[in-house]
Amino acid sequence: MELSAPPTPEAGRARIPAAMHPAVAIAVLVAYVGLLVVGITAHEPWFDEAQAWLIARDASFTDLFTKYLRYEGHPPLWYCILAVPAKLGLPYKSINVVSAAIATVGVGLLLRQRAVPVAIRVLLPFTFFLAYQYTIVSRSYVLLFPILLLILDLYERRREYLWRFVLLLVLLSQVSLHGMSLAGAFTVLYIFDVWPQRRSFGRHEIQRHSLALGVLLLDVLVTALILRPPGDLAIRTKLDFHFTPARVLATGWSALSSSLAGPGLFSALLLLVLCVWFYRRRVLGVFLTLIGSLLPISSIYFNRWHEGVFFLTFMFVVLLAFCRSATHTRGGGDRRLELAALALVLLLLVRHFSWTLLSYRYDLEKPYSGSRAAAVYIAAHKLEATKLFGAGFPVLAVQPYFDRPLFANYRTQGGFSFWDWSTSSPFFYRPAAILRREDMRAWMREQLALRPGYFLVSRKFPSDEEYVRELLATGDYALIETFPGAHFWKNAIGEEESFQLFARAR
Repeated sequence: MELSAPPTPEAGRARIPAAMHPAVAIAVLVAYVGLLVVGITAHEPWFDEAQAWLIARDASFTDLFTKYLRYEGHPPLWYCILAVPAKLGLPYKSINVVSAAIATVGVGLLLRQRAVPVAIRVLLPFTFFLAYQYTIVSRSYVLLFPILLLILDLYERRREYLWRFVLLLVLLSQVSLHGMSLAGAFTVLYIFDVWPQRRSFGRHEIQRHSLALGVLLLDVLVTALILRPPGDLAIRTKLDFHFTPARVLATGWSALSSSLAGPGLFSALLLLVLCVWFYRRRVLGVFLTLIGSLLPISSIYFNRWHEGVFFLTFMFVVLLAFCRSATHTRGGGDRRLELAALALVLLLLVRHFSWTLLSYRYDLEKPYSGSRAAAVYIAAHKLEATKLFGAGFPVLAVQPYFDRPLFANYRTQGGFSFWDWSTSSPFFYRPAAILRREDMRAWMREQLALRPGYFLVSRKFPSDEEYVRELLATGDYALIETFPGAHFWKNAIGEEESFQLFARAR
């Protein structure tokens, strides 16, 4: 089976690309931007968003590349983008504006895809990951969609636009480790496509491809050097390098099916029909290679936040298949198969759209994180000028609202305010695998011995109760304010991000 192959044009018998009236495209784009404005206004950034912003704001580029990214496990592109508004002193809300602008570029590129059915171009922008989870919730993954759309634009002409293709792969690799895996998969696919033609290459063509491959390999080596895991990485115990075929496949199915409609009958039927259609459109190998490239990194560490990478990869192949359909001859059976595939994809997008509506309703009605309310209270009562302590690393979600370090007991070597993922962090941190609650209580007693005036405590994890128990046991502290918050995931609350503020009464 071919991994991918150029389409066979049959101009007189191929499907005429679906036309979208310019007014419809403008209406979709305006509606999308309007939705994002509503989301940005309502959304309270959470810890992960705060962490990226603080790194971009506090770290020099030298330290970013040589010290801190090793602890984050993320390539530098997103931090370099955020460094522009962060280092210029723009408001913290700029992180959401930047994310929305990038997402809007991706939607604009989608609307230009004439070979993609109009219904998909209208619905896809409003799905869960593109309209909310990778846009309003600002993460580096927002960069994936526009880059994948740019790759789609030149996919059938990669040899002609080789250096543009290489640039896009480098950018893709700098989004996240998942992007790095996808960039490697795209490279493998291209080699398979051009390998049969190698005997026709002239000297210049060989040199061009050799240099392009060298650039990609250098990109991998430099990124690996930047992200080499440090010996004192606190979450090292959470990383699982014990690969088995059963675990890798189980992780892949769980991640892919959950990113679609859940590990049930609909996802199985969707993938079955789509894989047959992918095979007919000569993109099944593309699908298997791209999804397969995500499995190793997902087997080492996977979180629900990574589901969207699988969804966007799946949709890239769907869009590529429609682009192939526009230049392929189709019989009656092929046409019925394509209609079935289109119907299932539209049902999937409607399901995702329902998740978008639920997410927006939740974010409009309730706080996604208690961090903004806590920051407003602290500023209003000028607590930043007092001896304010913190407990639980999520309290640093409050820090971006202040220009200087907020917590008197969080003093880092280098003076930065973002969370230190090393084992020598000033705050207590242990991964769940080695969590000892008596250690948490001992750390808290050490803090209380310093008699802080105020204590802001994270209430994200059940173990955070130990901090509160020690506070109340002294009899010296009273709860004066609670700042509730919770992350909404698709159709339900995923996890809490609340905070409680205690004051010393005597």
